[in-house]
Order: sequence, then C-alpha cells, then structure tokens
Amino acid sequence: MRIPIGYLYPGLIALFILTLYLYTHFCIPPPRSRPLTSVVDGSHSIAAKLGSFSKLLYSQVKGAGSSCCSICLSEYKERDVLRLLPDCGHYFHSKCIDQWLRTNPSCPNCRTSLVPIPVPTPVATPLSEVPMLMALRR
Repeated sequence: MRIPIGYLYPGLIALFILTLYLYTHFCIPPPRSRPLTSVVDGSHSIAAKLGSFSKLLYSQVKGAGSSCCSICLSEYKERDVLRLLPDCGHYFHSKCIDQWLRTNPSCPNCRTSLVPIPVPTPVATPLSEVPMLMALRR
C-alpha cells in the first residue's frame, strides 16, 4: 500500500510541530524570576528600599491622582493599602507593586528607576598621547 505524496508532507509537518511542542513543554525548564533582593550596584537593593516606601490607605490620597491601579487595572477601594513610590509620586496596590518590583526596578507608569544607576567616570586621555592624536587628525 502506497501513501500518496499529497498526504506525506502535511503529516511530516504536523509530526514536526507536535515534536517541537512536546519538547518545549516537557524538556525545557521554565524561566526563574529574579529574586526581590537582586543587587544593582553592590550596596542598594530593591528589597532594602521597599520597606522605606510609605504605605497609605486609598481614603488618604483619594482625588490626588488615578482611581485605579495601573498594574492590576482594578479600581481602588476605601480600605485598599497603597504604596507610594517616593521618586515619582505614583502609588499602586501594595501587593501589586511589591510583585512588580521583583522583576522590574522601575515605576510601571513613568519608568523612573528606583535604584541608582552608576555613571561611569570618563577616562582621561594621557597628555603624552595628545600630540599623536592631533597629528592623526591632519
């Protein structure tokens, strides 16, 4: 019994897709999320700074900004606990922003970084090389 070629190619493609699907779901481990204590510059971590961010009830800040959380998109209720980000003044549900900061070290609204980014010091050109650089310019 011969299988017509018209059925062979779609069957091989389906077998390839099924193999790829099974491999990606059962053989490749899921990616791990970065821990909350990831260090950016050696001395500051998000976890250490998180405790210093003030917590407020929504009833205290009602009318001062948004009426819903930008992370979970649900409306704030009177008794919701919010966490205020000090650098930009945005606030979110405490549980939402804590989870967000585990993977992103910045504000979800404006992307203001919550940890200082070290600025590299420019390297000075030694004076002995300046005449050689000037000669190459001509």
